[in-house]
Amino acid sequence: MHRMHRSHVLLLVCLVLGGGLRLVGLTRGDDGAVFRTFHPDETTVVQTALAPLEWTDPPITTYGMLPSYVLRGVVELSALVLGWQEVGGESAAARRRVYYIARLLAVLYSMGVLVLVWLLGRRYFDPGVAVLALLCVTFSTGAIQQAHFYIVDGLFVLLSTGCLWTSVRALEGRDGRWYVVTGVLIGLTGAVRLNGLSLGLILLVGYVWTGGIDWRAKAARLGQVHLWLAAGVALLVLLAVQPFLLMAPERMWQADSARDFAFSLQVVRGEMLQPWLLVDLHTTPFVHHWTHLWPLIAGWPLTLFFLAALVYALRRVSLAQGLLLLWCGLYFLMVGGLVAKSVRYVLPMLPFLALFAGQLGVALWRLEVPWARVLGRAVVVGVWVHFTLYGCAFARLYSSEDSRIQAAKWIREQIPASKRIGAENGGFSMRGVLE
Repeated sequence: MHRMHRSHVLLLVCLVLGGGLRLVGLTRGDDGAVFRTFHPDETTVVQTALAPLEWTDPPITTYGMLPSYVLRGVVELSALVLGWQEVGGESAAARRRVYYIARLLAVLYSMGVLVLVWLLGRRYFDPGVAVLALLCVTFSTGAIQQAHFYIVDGLFVLLSTGCLWTSVRALEGRDGRWYVVTGVLIGLTGAVRLNGLSLGLILLVGYVWTGGIDWRAKAARLGQVHLWLAAGVALLVLLAVQPFLLMAPERMWQADSARDFAFSLQVVRGEMLQPWLLVDLHTTPFVHHWTHLWPLIAGWPLTLFFLAALVYALRRVSLAQGLLLLWCGLYFLMVGGLVAKSVRYVLPMLPFLALFAGQLGVALWRLEVPWARVLGRAVVVGVWVHFTLYGCAFARLYSSEDSRIQAAKWIREQIPASKRIGAENGGFSMRGVLE
């Protein structure tokens, strides 16, 4: 009971610290005169949320509509409660309100992931594993960064992590309610990114896995109601959020602009080059993520520890650990071969890599040979201290004014309005600060 009490206290501490790291810089983009935003995907999601609702012809198919619908609902509710007269207007005040709400939601999504990591660690690993994994995600620079933007990835990580937790809960017993909840989460995750529907395959594998060693018994289980109940609920939820998938499926294969799914698919595969994609063009698939992206997300020491932890996790695999490993492998297979490589593409693996790292960390901490135990504890302390300091140092970047805002102020003060200034195109153009 004492250990459980301490782990609860640490959860609260990590939520406070994690919330602080994620809330710093909430007002970035506000230079007093105007409110500016610089992340193109955040702008797209916010604009989609404020656009008129078109159930059969959405303004965007690159991503699912759920993040925009959630934001729209929270904004409308806030306007109703607080008496805002202008919702989604072009004034600086209106833009501030919407973006502040969006960023607070991003923080809440990230905080929800912390709770789920703790729950998974406590139930399916060990209290010590839960503690170490929780610290990993709390101070991960990748998690901190993505919590500062309202893009689809934060909600995707939250829903996919929650779905894996409910999947294992469903497979543990025969309670159909957990299958219904899992089906809801699969549908919702697919309504954020379509590859979230692959979580259904994880549930299927787990369902067959728990059928014993008799293959005829395993085949018979496929006809049982629970699995089909989850599949039916997932499909209904997906179509309820995005009815155009049924009523106008051809919309998914439209490729007229960067907001179209088919267009974006060509871009990330390298079939249609964009300026921002050139940096990834000649990188090595699957390898680049470990040599360049994970060190940015967690630092080199923890990245190497992740790799060792994956090997260690294969030593003895339980149902829960097996499903988490399967999701990491399946998801990495989907994104690792893309030409486009971004930190946010691999972030859904972070909660589970953190759990495996915690598992290895606890094993090193409890080694029986004295000299090996001392060495193992030194490694664990060194790795965890490094990424904790790394995460805190990274969060400080958001405590100072954005350099692009500084540039905008200098331009307004020093350059006459009649002068012409050249600016580049692309997703991260400076044109916005020149207007």
